[in-house]
Amino acid sequence: MATDLDALLQRFRTAAELLTTKSAVSVATPAPHDLAALAQRYRATAAAAERAEHQGPPGPAGKPGAEGPPGPMPAHRWEGTALQFEQAPGGEWGEAVDLKGDRGEPGRRGSGGTQQAAKTQFSYWPAGW
Repeated sequence: MATDLDALLQRFRTAAELLTTKSAVSVATPAPHDLAALAQRYRATAAAAERAEHQGPPGPAGKPGAEGPPGPMPAHRWEGTALQFEQAPGGEWGEAVDLKGDRGEPGRRGSGGTQQAAKTQFSYWPAGW
């Protein structure tokens, strides 16, 4: 960065000297808009170099913020035991993944107690649920 700044400054000084000396007539004189653009680049480069000189190392990471609310439920669909998610709103659906696993081991045999069923308006549930 410093070498670029030094080179730009040297070009700027050379252009300024050419404009202020009598030999400028014999040499191609830079147009005023070229000098203005060069001066603008010099100021921007000098400002960037100054910021870089005064900038210290990064500080420590801040504390994590509070957890936000849950996001919306992703669009999905079931095909039997397979689940599919939409890749983008109004877009294509991803690959369906069958979530049905292998049949598990049989459960433990109960002690042989009695079971009562309670009738609700929707279905029959074991008593005590």
